Amino acid sequence: MVCSLGATLVLGILLGRRLLGSTAIGVLTAGAMAICGASAAMALASVLPRNEEMQKHTLLTVVVITVLSTACMIIYPPLTQALGLDATDAGIFLGATIHDVAQVVGAGYMISPEAGDMGTVVKAAARGDAVAGGCAGRLL
Repeated sequence: MVCSLGATLVLGILLGRRLLGSTAIGVLTAGAMAICGASAAMALASVLPRNEEMQKHTLLTVVVITVLSTACMIIYPPLTQALGLDATDAGIFLGATIHDVAQVVGAGYMISPEAGDMGTVVKAAARGDAVAGGCAGRLL
């Protein structure tokens, strides 16, 4: 997981610099994609240089990630069933692939309580959220 996070950040920074001429925009978008979606975008935006262009990119990043996560919340539960994943595997898949916690929880509990619990644990672990991960881990 650390390697994919690092690779996403490096690639995003390079693409941001190359395509948009801005390392800060690369950090914002890559960090949001690699870490935790809209929450990460807002946290990163708070420490990056503030100007009108950065505000526009922050808004765009949050909107795109929210739309994509919501689409995944709707599409992934039937996909996991079509792939024949059991509740545990479906929860792992959801927690590892959907950016925002709320959409992971929604998608997981559309499948089953077990998938919802597992997706929450995986997302918490992916975020490095030791407290939530520890509490959710007791559910298993």
